[in-house]
Amino acid sequence: MTRDISRGRRLRRSTAVALSAVTGIAAAGLVAPVASAATPQADAITIGDVSFQSQLTPAGGTAPVSFPVSDAIAISKVTVTAHGPGAQGCAPTASATFPDGTLSTAVSLNLPFAAAAATQGPSGAVPTGCQPGLYALEIAVTDANGTHSYGAAGTPLAKPLDISVGSAGTYVSMAPQRLLDTRNGTTLRGRGVTTLKVAGTAGIPANAVAVVMNVTAVDAADTGFVTVYPAGQSAPITSNLNHTVGQTIPNAVTVQVGAGGAVQMLNGSDGNLDLIADVTGYYVPDTTGAVYTGFTPKRVLDTRATHVPARGTVTVNLCSQARIPYDATAAALNVTVTDPKGVGFLTVYPHGQALPNASSLNFATGQTISNMAVAQLGSGCMVDIFSSAFAPVDIVVDAAGYFVPDTSGQTTDGVLVTGAPERQYDTRVDNRPLAGGTSLLGWGMKPSTWGIGSLLLNVTVTNPTMDSYVTVYPDGAPADSAPTGVGLPDASNLNFTKGQTIPNMVNATVGANGYVDTFNHVGSTDVVIDMFGYYTTGVGAKAAATAKSAAPAPSAAGSTPLVNPLRRPIAPAKFADRP
Repeated sequence: MTRDISRGRRLRRSTAVALSAVTGIAAAGLVAPVASAATPQADAITIGDVSFQSQLTPAGGTAPVSFPVSDAIAISKVTVTAHGPGAQGCAPTASATFPDGTLSTAVSLNLPFAAAAATQGPSGAVPTGCQPGLYALEIAVTDANGTHSYGAAGTPLAKPLDISVGSAGTYVSMAPQRLLDTRNGTTLRGRGVTTLKVAGTAGIPANAVAVVMNVTAVDAADTGFVTVYPAGQSAPITSNLNHTVGQTIPNAVTVQVGAGGAVQMLNGSDGNLDLIADVTGYYVPDTTGAVYTGFTPKRVLDTRATHVPARGTVTVNLCSQARIPYDATAAALNVTVTDPKGVGFLTVYPHGQALPNASSLNFATGQTISNMAVAQLGSGCMVDIFSSAFAPVDIVVDAAGYFVPDTSGQTTDGVLVTGAPERQYDTRVDNRPLAGGTSLLGWGMKPSTWGIGSLLLNVTVTNPTMDSYVTVYPDGAPADSAPTGVGLPDASNLNFTKGQTIPNMVNATVGANGYVDTFNHVGSTDVVIDMFGYYTTGVGAKAAATAKSAAPAPSAAGSTPLVNPLRRPIAPAKFADRP
């Protein structure tokens, strides 16, 4: 089932900026020197409110941009350029020229965004047109003193001017906050759908393009699943959460915001089901949020030697343990509870803040279970993990990546591109379960071609023949080589028992060669992989402002509609000396 990841709303916004420039060097509030007889009068450029269409779909089109501009000396030309994911045939730029003596004028331009597509190259599909991502606007004003650039190139503007193509955005973290609890009398009936408004509520802005939540199924009356997807779209053939009768179980969800600023939740069982949703962050369609950097998962906490006491709290310093930057605002953590002596839940929250009314992971006595937490960092680059159990538990935490503020004011790496959930791989189709001690190799893409650094996945195991765990990790082979399966880390993403069906969200970093591998410890199990989006890499404004981004468009005969860059996995391969 293939979906176009292009369902964004068309919005407009305005930004006011006043700039002064002296002989080509622009700075706000800078006073022009007195001109001598041998030099022309210094200019004083003012750019007024900039109105523009802030969202486009990968189907392309024109994006109107308008603003007033004035200068102390005559303006001859104004050019607007959008810098973003560099691909052949994508060069959004437009300019206007003005008659001699023009000191003030209104500029109204239409930036042409070529439709995202692909051509078949020697080693696979190659992107063409304006691919999904963020495009930062550059405004260039030409007068007698030369050309002066503002925004994505040149002097920074007061606020970034970004166009989101394909529901792309940067991340804003928040302390966990409860958005939904159907135990208040709104229990979801069998096969029913509930709509949850997320954008424009609980501190989430109305223009949010995606939301991060921990969704928990409570006291299920039947065995089934839960699917979370953008409002206004048909329910996809994917799942986020699987449950059995009477079970309380969570899973992290990052999902595109749909019509009306809402998401929908499908009860995929015939019985009644209660749902809880705790939001931990959201994505905005500009560079005012934080951008993501993924890495090979690394273990940052393991309490099995010391244990966490009843109703205890443990603190993790991510800058120290995971070596992430001190300006990081959030981290992607896989949190596992093991051998708990009682029932309860874990809550991951910023260190130094009050314990919120939210949960990150629910567990039963003796159960080993994992869940992803995209956790806001508190004081000292730390998070706290609280256990509600009235008995000791052990907690294991693996870090997979982090978010840092975008200080460039430009389109950067680490932008999330979301889409309708889409099933990418299912070992049940070919009846090839993943054997113990082996890795499913070669599931990924060419990051150097498609500009993708990490995948946002929901990974589900089903029909396991033994208690085991699964690890998703970047293939460690060199760039542009075939996958080898090297680089298996001391980390895990899913823990499961024989016969269990259980999912987990995974921020999966791709290897230098573009591949993601999936390792099963023992026994055999089927693996189902659903994709909810990906993080860009190598597509910043600096990278885009090259001859590559301005290359001529391919001929119609050589192009195809937008295709998914993912490659199907090759057959699992056996590796020796694996635990």
